[in-house]
Formats: sequence, C-alpha cells, structure tokens
Amino acid sequence: MQQLQLLYVLLKAIAPNVHNLLEELQVPPFFAISWVLTWFAHDVDDFASICRIYDFLIVSPPMQVVYVAAALVKHSEREVLAMERDFAMVHTGLTKLPQQTKEWDSVLEDSWYLKSEYPETKLQQMGCMLARKSAVNTFAATWTRLDPARPLPFTALVATKANHPLAEATPTVKSATNTAQWPLVIATMASATMIMYAYLLAQT
Repeated sequence: MQQLQLLYVLLKAIAPNVHNLLEELQVPPFFAISWVLTWFAHDVDDFASICRIYDFLIVSPPMQVVYVAAALVKHSEREVLAMERDFAMVHTGLTKLPQQTKEWDSVLEDSWYLKSEYPETKLQQMGCMLARKSAVNTFAATWTRLDPARPLPFTALVATKANHPLAEATPTVKSATNTAQWPLVIATMASATMIMYAYLLAQT
C-alpha cells in the first residue's frame, strides 16, 4: 500500500491537475491495486498488450509498475479531468483506464523516463518513505549486483553491511550460512530414513 502512496507523489509532480482533483475528492489510490498486483492483467483485455506489459515489467525493478501506472494516468489526463467531479465517477473512470488504452508502447516508454527523472530514493524523499527492508530499497543491493555469467552462492548474497543508502541487511552471513545448511541436513535425514525403511522391508 505504501508503494501506491508513491503513485500520488509521482502524479503531483507530473500531473498536478489530476493530483489536485484526486485530493479534492479524497480519492485513495485503491483504483490502482489490481494494476500493481496483477501487472494490469486483470484490467487489460488484449492478450498481446498483456504480454507486452509483462515483457517490460519482468525485467524491470519492483517499483516500475507504479511508474507505469503514473504514465497511464498522465496519458489519460484529459479524459480524467473531463470526468464528472464525483468520487464514485472518478474512481470508476480511473479503474477503466487500462481497458481504454491502446498506446501501451508509449505508456511503457514514458514510465521508463519517469523512473530516470524520479528514481525511487528521490520519490521517497519527495513524499513517502518506504520501509528499509522493502523490496524497492533492497533491489539494487541484491539483484542488480549479480552477474548471470558468474552465479554466486546463496550466502554471498547476504551482506554484512548495507550496500544501498536505504537498505538494511537483515540476516548476517553467519545466520545465512546456517539457513543454507538446513536443506542439506533435511535431505540427509530423509535419505537415511528411506534407507532404514527399505532395510526393514527387506527383513520382513
């Protein structure tokens, strides 16, 4: 839900008239819940458009879907401002924007430029700080550092110190090592149990 609050922070910067309308009518960002949770698949009927959106978001940081939502509202700014100034009408109209949009390539391209102009850290400083352990704040310190050609062991992914200004490494390397050993212990015990069971069956 906090990420949805950042949607309004972004709209205040790129579409102030829309933001003022939403503030005036006290429309919460709930209209975008399905956009974020399903990557617009719940609201877009065209399968090719859904595939295009997923192709874009699956290789993007976690917050990118919020930038896409903001770009979508910005693209439909004229339609939104022309809506009847009523809470229910505006909320319903916003939920239908993904169905009415045909220029998804332009929306996705604009969302990428929005992220460049308003990166996650700047966006949070502008309005709403997320938790330090949020995927938004730990993404750069965990995933973008990886080299696909040189995979790292699980324990190497957990740093002893934060590598991102807003990130905080939760487990230590020691605890991560202990955690990583548990699957091996369980597998060994399961194998020993199966061997013992097979031995007992052979004796009967």
